[in-house]
Amino acid sequence: GVQTCALPISRDAPGPCGTVGHADYQTAEEYVDFCIDREIRKKREQGYVEYIDDKPIEKVATFFSFASILPKNMCFYKPQKCIADEKLKDLEQGGNAIWTLKRDGMMHIAYKTDSWNIYSRRMDLVTEKYPHIIESLNKLNIPSNTILLGEFVLPKRDGTDNFVGVSKICRSDRDLSLAYQGIITSDKVEVLGKILYYVFDVAFYNGKDLISVVPIGKRFGLLRNIFSVFDNRLSINTGLKAEKGQVLFENKLRDEMLNKHYIAPLKIYKTNTENDIKLAKELKVEGFVVVDARASYGDKAYSFDGKAQRPVGIWKRKPKYEEEFIIVDIYEGAGRNIGKLGGFEIEQIHPETGERIYCGRCGGGFTNEDRLRLWNKKVIGKTVKIEFDSRQPPKDGTYALRFPEFIGFADKTPEECVAQFLSNTD
Repeated sequence: GVQTCALPISRDAPGPCGTVGHADYQTAEEYVDFCIDREIRKKREQGYVEYIDDKPIEKVATFFSFASILPKNMCFYKPQKCIADEKLKDLEQGGNAIWTLKRDGMMHIAYKTDSWNIYSRRMDLVTEKYPHIIESLNKLNIPSNTILLGEFVLPKRDGTDNFVGVSKICRSDRDLSLAYQGIITSDKVEVLGKILYYVFDVAFYNGKDLISVVPIGKRFGLLRNIFSVFDNRLSINTGLKAEKGQVLFENKLRDEMLNKHYIAPLKIYKTNTENDIKLAKELKVEGFVVVDARASYGDKAYSFDGKAQRPVGIWKRKPKYEEEFIIVDIYEGAGRNIGKLGGFEIEQIHPETGERIYCGRCGGGFTNEDRLRLWNKKVIGKTVKIEFDSRQPPKDGTYALRFPEFIGFADKTPEECVAQFLSNTD
């Protein structure tokens, strides 16, 4: 673009972010700095390198060695976002579908060379925040040059996952993180509890790349053997040939291990295509990750461009909720969507008080044509259908949705838009 004098012009105009008076509030100037730093970080994670005087200030990794730290631009896989019912039925009928519990937490990497270290998904070294996890990892009989993949989770008293709590712990600096976990004392923060490490894969073992070439069913078996040091009653490998009662007992053992040692292997469920979504709602869990027992992930197991690949053989299976909402305002998009619709601000009727409650914003699910067509104040007051994963805990009277997506306009009046799933909060 610079060489051909055809450099495109891009513009954005972020306003302030957050609520005035809250710790997370940022002025427009502060938010601009935050957005610029975030974009720079993303580029670096994707392998871009800054040059000074025509010389790179750092190297871009295209491979990694256990003789060094994990490269900043290395990124492990993620599950595909969904799987069609027909495809899942075929997998199930072939005896290869394994339903594993999806936890609502933050993915982290346990990396052993001469000693253990913990990295975030973005490859930030965060070992010092989690001394109790390191202590438990040291008790496992695991050779050097091993990488475990898992989810940091924080269960509530009712057994559901506290994503907000996990986010506070993981995104805080060392001392604040330790204080949130009650590992050091502080009068400034509420103790949330110690992070737990829910391990869902063995990426490398004794220097060998497993996720690229070894079927997931065999990797689950290795996980079971690794954690049998904590409880020799562990017996489930894939769960494919186990009875339901045996699987339930096995999951109880794994829960006990997680609570006692702060680390345990993933849980496996005995269900099917017709009942798994219903079961997820009954258990009040985020959903399942369904895997093909025969699958290895090949060249999509990990990458060096900072972007997680989504290999065939592993899929999310999550319940969705659909409700009707009232549009109370619209807001402009940013970046390429300046001058177009960014999304709707929405409300509903509280089922007990009959009063309107603010439900935050919905900026997903719009096509480019939608954003042009609906950038019009005339839509305010209309009702819409929105699909979402769950609600965030009420904060300052707001019942915000997680991952909301616009489905279309509804045929209900505003008075009929009564909230149905206020109990389905994180």
